[in-house]
Amino acid sequence: MGVVDLLFHERELRRLKGDAPDVLKYDDLPQPLRVQIIRNWRAAFGQWTDDYEPGDSVFFNTPNPNWMAVEHVMCDALGLFKLGDGQNAQSNVEDFFLKADVTIALSLVEVAFRIMSESHSVRRPRQESIDEVNERFRRHAVGYEFVDTQVIRVDAAFVHAEITKPALVLLAQPGFQGAEAEFRQAHLHYLEGRYKEAMNDALKAFESAMKCVAAARKIPVDGKATAKTLIDFMISNGVLPDSMGSHLAGLRSALESGLPTQRNQKSGHGQGAQVLEIPRHVAAHALHLAAANIVLVLESHLATK
Repeated sequence: MGVVDLLFHERELRRLKGDAPDVLKYDDLPQPLRVQIIRNWRAAFGQWTDDYEPGDSVFFNTPNPNWMAVEHVMCDALGLFKLGDGQNAQSNVEDFFLKADVTIALSLVEVAFRIMSESHSVRRPRQESIDEVNERFRRHAVGYEFVDTQVIRVDAAFVHAEITKPALVLLAQPGFQGAEAEFRQAHLHYLEGRYKEAMNDALKAFESAMKCVAAARKIPVDGKATAKTLIDFMISNGVLPDSMGSHLAGLRSALESGLPTQRNQKSGHGQGAQVLEIPRHVAAHALHLAAANIVLVLESHLATK
């Protein structure tokens, strides 16, 4: 039973008992949940302490590199010198997390788990901490989950596992770094509510993936080539075989009229006098379509090279 199925099953049981929320929350992280996450970090990172050195006449500060790293990464991302005016990095991180809006708070969760993966001084297994935080999300009916390296919406968990993750695995191979960076940036834009930017970078990642395939095959292609031109290249150079017959015609139509058209109509050109708003579900569909297209092209490339 997958995460979405399990969560639905648990909610249905609670609904029958009369104590289940109607929907998951996406725009609120309750204060008790934030406190529980901080306690999780304390168990993993340890506390910041002021120790006394026997025989010395002064107190000296023993910095905790884990808390220092979390504050440093967040400050660098947000363009700040420090997260607060507390006594140390731990108090700055904790106070900041308790007050931050949902998007920033979730980014801090991602940073904390990243530091756990890189640190040699954590006090509990990283996966144990992740499992505990994900369970806290579920118990508070908050619709997020930490998967791989990022926080995702639970309503996208199945798509992430079946489409997005395979795309990331394929893009992680040598020679596809540019496409991978654009694909990850698209998801960051989506998480932070910048849906037009998410759609633009989703198409860029799809186009870059095809250009990377051309480079891997040592076949020159115009750096300004559009998605349609690149799709033609994939077909004419045998990445997508002609033997697929009528299915190929339908597939080609889907590739040409799906993601590129969405992007061109919604976000790729000037918006005129009226501010153009992109709904979240439209941006989500663009990301899913980009991931599926990337998986198709790269798996076909690997199968035919």
